[in-house]
Amino acid sequence: MGRKPPPRPAFSPLNPAMLNDQEEQAMSDIRRILDRRAAIREQIDVLNQELDLINDQLRESYDYGSHKEGDYVVSIQRNPRFNTAAFTKSFPVERYPQYYKPAVDTAALKDYFAPVDLKKWQIEGAKKVVVS
Repeated sequence: MGRKPPPRPAFSPLNPAMLNDQEEQAMSDIRRILDRRAAIREQIDVLNQELDLINDQLRESYDYGSHKEGDYVVSIQRNPRFNTAAFTKSFPVERYPQYYKPAVDTAALKDYFAPVDLKKWQIEGAKKVVVS
């Protein structure tokens, strides 16, 4: 049996000379993916801004209802939202507890439980991707 090569030092992004060709290619691929991701995010932001401007124009141009425009039907619909603050002012929880339900105040739990204890009730969601 031959001698094993000495173990390679752990990868350090500060020392690219420690990369072999395969690792260098993988890092290059990751950089390319990150560049593409950044470009897509930028395009999405620009397109969302444009879409908001178009929707604003449509809201100004049409009243509520459906409107035929060539191959399109533009529908302007009401968007009611419950005004919790106004309701709470009219029906305070002290006098009308039947209209309310208790909920866990997860922020307050941090005052009463150690982080290690709170982990018992945590579940793992999908991996979160943050690129800065």
